[in-house]
Amino acid sequence: MATNFDSDYRTAAQSAYRKIDAVLGASLRSQVDHLKQGLRFSATQSLEARELNILRTLREAVAAHRQIRIRYVRQDVQAAKPIQTERTVEPHQLTRLANDWYLTSYCHLRQATRVFRLARIDQVTVLDRTFDPAEHRVDQPGQCTSEPLFVQVLFHPDMVRQVREPPHCMLLEKEETLEGVHITLLAQSGQDMVRWLLSWGGDARVVEPVWLQALLISHAEQMLRNYGLSMKNG
Repeated sequence: MATNFDSDYRTAAQSAYRKIDAVLGASLRSQVDHLKQGLRFSATQSLEARELNILRTLREAVAAHRQIRIRYVRQDVQAAKPIQTERTVEPHQLTRLANDWYLTSYCHLRQATRVFRLARIDQVTVLDRTFDPAEHRVDQPGQCTSEPLFVQVLFHPDMVRQVREPPHCMLLEKEETLEGVHITLLAQSGQDMVRWLLSWGGDARVVEPVWLQALLISHAEQMLRNYGLSMKNG
């Protein structure tokens, strides 16, 4: 709680912990102390002060059913540059997944459910307007993506035990073939997918879409140029 929430929840969590510890019997407290030495939980990525402030504002807006205006920055896959938009949304749900928080909202700009990543929310303003949660049904974060992208990837057979569901994706299918592990994903961000695929090096090959293959080749060529090499001379 102290690592993944803003200061209000952090204070409440610490207070609750002290109260629980105070009522434990001597024998049970000894067991708890022993377990504390053998169990550790830590967030893989702590939130910055700016993100914690935005998280608090979003949490309060969700609780009060208040509409908000956000400035959202995302990476354009084709142009390889950030795109900034302003959205008026109805915040319905906050979900912690992997290293970030995600806000499930009804977006008035798109007239549909959209999921916004906290790290990409540059600014948030709480409006005077309230909303009825029952008026616009929103899907769960795992069922809704703002940029649907179906990706098929073939992994080297030796990677069968290492392949796991990548961040910000839904694993739709996984099949072990003679060629390797064939998976189909539904991704929210093409740019995130590119970074994840590059981390596998030569152990993964995109089957489709073709434009993603071309984008990976472009990144590979740029990496070679960074080292003074080219695809032609090796």
